[in-house]
Amino acid sequence: MPVIVPNVIGMSSLAAVAALGAVKLRHLGKLPFLATGDGTAATQDPPAGAEAPPFTVVTVSYPSPLGPMPDQNIEGPTLPAGTYDGEITRVSVGNPFGSGQGAWISFVTDMEDSPVEFDAALYFDHALHPAPVPDRIEWMRRGAMLGMAQRAFTHSHRVRLGISQQLFVHAIDILRT
Repeated sequence: MPVIVPNVIGMSSLAAVAALGAVKLRHLGKLPFLATGDGTAATQDPPAGAEAPPFTVVTVSYPSPLGPMPDQNIEGPTLPAGTYDGEITRVSVGNPFGSGQGAWISFVTDMEDSPVEFDAALYFDHALHPAPVPDRIEWMRRGAMLGMAQRAFTHSHRVRLGISQQLFVHAIDILRT
């Protein structure tokens, strides 16, 4: 069921995250420059009073004379570990954030009678905190996961994803359509 987006204008980032989280919405803070800005929320999208599916990301702008600064990480309630049926809407590989190599997907699933889109990692090798070199079995798992994700995306197959903590995909099943 959709939720009503609360008004976070005038709140600090911490207060906005709490207000949005209380109704199962997520938060993305933008930190632009504004000479007269005081660092409190000035705009939000979707706007206050709008209906949104649970887990929707609400983008909030916190202008400040200290900006511009990088966007904040998305915060708030997230998909719990479990199994989800849905559709893969994007497959990405590489080093998009400059912090390590990996592969990610976006997928849409139904939660509480509303479609919800999430990003999840197939694998990630952090450049700043290197782990041991993956063994042959791990390389095979990575190739199989990426191949399954690409096939599901290319052919618009429905999938069943096994999601662990921190939105890591540990299993992909392509479902008959």
